[in-house]
Amino acid sequence: VLADDESVKTTAKLIVEGTPIEFIEELEDIEVPESFSGELECTISLEDVEGKWYCGDVELKASNKYVITSRRGRHILTVKDVNKEDQGEYSFVVEGKKTSCKLKMKPRPVTILQGLSDQKVCEGDIVQLEVKVSIEDAEGVWMKDGHVIHPSDRVHIVIDKQSHMLLIEDATTDDGGTYSFNIPNLLLSTSGRLSVYSVDIVTPLKDVDTIEGTKAVLECKVSVPDVSSAKWYLDDQLIKPDDRVQAICKGTKQRLVLSKSYGSDEGRYKLQAGKTETSCNLTVEKIKIIRGLKDTTCTETQNVTFEVELSHPGIDVSWIFKNEELKPSAKYKIEAHGKIYRLKVLNMMKDEEGEYIFVAGENKTSGTLKVIGGAISKPLVDQTVAESQRAVFECEVANPESEGQWLKDGK
Repeated sequence: VLADDESVKTTAKLIVEGTPIEFIEELEDIEVPESFSGELECTISLEDVEGKWYCGDVELKASNKYVITSRRGRHILTVKDVNKEDQGEYSFVVEGKKTSCKLKMKPRPVTILQGLSDQKVCEGDIVQLEVKVSIEDAEGVWMKDGHVIHPSDRVHIVIDKQSHMLLIEDATTDDGGTYSFNIPNLLLSTSGRLSVYSVDIVTPLKDVDTIEGTKAVLECKVSVPDVSSAKWYLDDQLIKPDDRVQAICKGTKQRLVLSKSYGSDEGRYKLQAGKTETSCNLTVEKIKIIRGLKDTTCTETQNVTFEVELSHPGIDVSWIFKNEELKPSAKYKIEAHGKIYRLKVLNMMKDEEGEYIFVAGENKTSGTLKVIGGAISKPLVDQTVAESQRAVFECEVANPESEGQWLKDGK
C-alpha cells in the first residue's frame, strides 16, 4: 500500500544542451578592385543565430561603409568602395567559434588620360604643358631634352589632383625642345615638342567700316604659319571667342570674324603674337528700327505675317519664339525685300501664340500674338428637306487656303 505524503519531496535540475554550432562554409581570402565593393560570406549550421564581424580587433557595425546581412545561416559582410585602408584581416565570431580571412585591394591600372602634344608658341607667351593621370598625386618628373626640370622664378610645376602642369613664363627660343613627363615607378611617360618662334607682322591690320548686323572680318598676315597662341584685344580688353566672334588661324593669316557686328563692337582692335602686335579701328554704322512689331490676333489655321522695317537693307536678322531662333521651313517663311523683313507663320495653332521677337544687331522689337476662335468661323446648321430634294450644307473657315474633309456619321 502506497500512501501520499505531501511533506516529502525531492528536486533535480534539467540541463538541455544545445546543438553545437559548426561552420559549414568558412570565410575565404578575397581580392577586390579599387573602388569596388567586396563581399565576405560564411555559413553556420544553425539558423537565426547572430554573430559579430570584426576588422582586426575592431567590431564592425552597419553603416554607409558596411552592409551586414544574414539569412538561414548565411552571414554576409559587404565592404563598399574598397580602398587601401580597408585591407586587412576580417573575422566572424559566433558563440566562441571564429572564422577569418584577408581582404586585399587590387589597385586600378594607372594610365595617362591626357598626354603631351607638339606645341607652337611665340616669344613672350606663357607656355602651359599639362598631363592628366588616372590617379591623384602621382609622383612624376618633368624633363627637357632628357634633363630634369627644376622650378624657378620663370618655370613653375603645379600638381592639382590628377593634373600635372608645367608653366613657363615669357618663353624664349631657348625654351624650345622636347619635353616629357615621366612616372618612373610605373614606367609611364609622355612627350611632345615645343617650338618657340620669333614672329613678325608681314601684313598689318587695316581699318574696317561695317554696318551693324552684317559680317565683319579683321585680317593680317604674320611671318610664321599656324600660330594658335595669338590673342585679340578690343580697346585693350582680351576678346573671348564665342559663337558670334571667332578667332581663326589659317596658315600665316590671322582673322577675327564677327558673324553679326554690333554697335558695341566699334573700337580699336589689336592682334598680339608673342612680342609683336598690329592694330586697326572698326567703325560700325548703327541701324534703326523704323517700324516695329505690333500685338495681333488671329484664329486657328490662319496664316499670320509679322513685318518690320529697318533703316538699312541686307541685314542679317533673327526671328525668335520661345527662346529659339526660327529657321525657314514648311511652317515658317522668312523673307527680306529691301528694308522690309517678314516672318510668315502658316496654319497657326493655339500652342503657337505668344511673344515673337525680331533681332537686328543689338536692336529688338517684339509683338504678342493671340489665337482666338477655331478653324471654322461659321459652322454647319441642321437642315430638314423633303425626299428627293437637294440639301446644301455650307460653312466658313478662317483660312481660305486650308483643306477640310466632309464626313457622314463620323465616316
